[in-house]
Amino acid sequence: MEMVQFFLLIIAIVYALIVLLNAFSWHRNPNFKKGFSGKVSVVVALKDEPAVIDRLMGCLLQQNYSDYEIVLVNDHSTDDTFQQLKAYQVPEANIQVLDLVEGEGKKAALAKGIAQSSGQVILCTDADCTMNADWLDLMVRPFVSAQVEMVMGPVMLQGDGRWFARFQQMEFSSLMGFTGGMSGWRKPIFCNGANLAYRKSMFDFVKGFEGIDQIPTGDDELLMRKCLKFSENSVVFQKNAQAVVLADVMPRWSAFVAQRLRWSSKWNVGKSWLEAIPAVAVFSLHALTLLFLVLGLIWPSFGETALMVLMVRFVSEGMLLAGVHYQTKRPWDMLSFVVMFILYPFYAVYFGLLSWRSSYEWKGRVYQK
Repeated sequence: MEMVQFFLLIIAIVYALIVLLNAFSWHRNPNFKKGFSGKVSVVVALKDEPAVIDRLMGCLLQQNYSDYEIVLVNDHSTDDTFQQLKAYQVPEANIQVLDLVEGEGKKAALAKGIAQSSGQVILCTDADCTMNADWLDLMVRPFVSAQVEMVMGPVMLQGDGRWFARFQQMEFSSLMGFTGGMSGWRKPIFCNGANLAYRKSMFDFVKGFEGIDQIPTGDDELLMRKCLKFSENSVVFQKNAQAVVLADVMPRWSAFVAQRLRWSSKWNVGKSWLEAIPAVAVFSLHALTLLFLVLGLIWPSFGETALMVLMVRFVSEGMLLAGVHYQTKRPWDMLSFVVMFILYPFYAVYFGLLSWRSSYEWKGRVYQK
């Protein structure tokens, strides 16, 4: 039994060290001050998004950048999304509105938009996002360097202030912590398609989404891995807080579950067993912590070990998430962090087990893993 307790403590210490390394490595990402002047194509795939189109277009049309176009691709919407989009296609605006006919899904829609685009750089975001007027300029600045092929941008969540929204905002910021943190060590492992830019020439060279098109998600992270094979140091992170994109939280638990299952469908795609170890270790950490808390009711030493693990987690995760909120200039919500910290072991185990489901539904489509 002592060996099992020792094993859990070792996992917790290694986990905390990795979290702290990410907490202190955001600043290692470079600052990009020189402006880029090439043409940029902002490409957005949309399916059944009538409620957010005007808000999105208001943000995209106010960008402080001289040479850009907007490419909107309708992905088989079942409502009036396409009709709303066509209202923005006026002669004086540099806007393309496309209707996806062959294929379906976000990757197919993006591929169609990219094929029809005329920009040197593709900048992707999602329909439910908002951004400030300097976003485009900041996201393409790194392309001044010929070595840069892809730029990852920060994404945070926006909600209505209710507890479910606040939980999602806090939980999601941990992903952003590892996105910016690992990039600071030149080992990017995550990125988000709501704020992602890349050269069109790179996209064409790696043959776009070919080879990963069987996965309904991964238009971001899986493409990033293809880019890294193309050029090892070609992916950078734009840490400027003015480049943050705000995406909407999921309105309901069922939508939240579906989103997380969609994300989990790519976690082991193209990864070696060594790259899959962190996910297994995190699941084991939370599962064993819960088990030890229960066993602690019978054998107090197990409970003491679990409490030590929780203390180590609380300090390291608090530093990481508070740092992310500071760097992105988002308000820090200590109460939400405490609630998420208490619930997260249950959350991690629940979704870890649920990820083995063979199918899930997203935006009216059923996908097989």
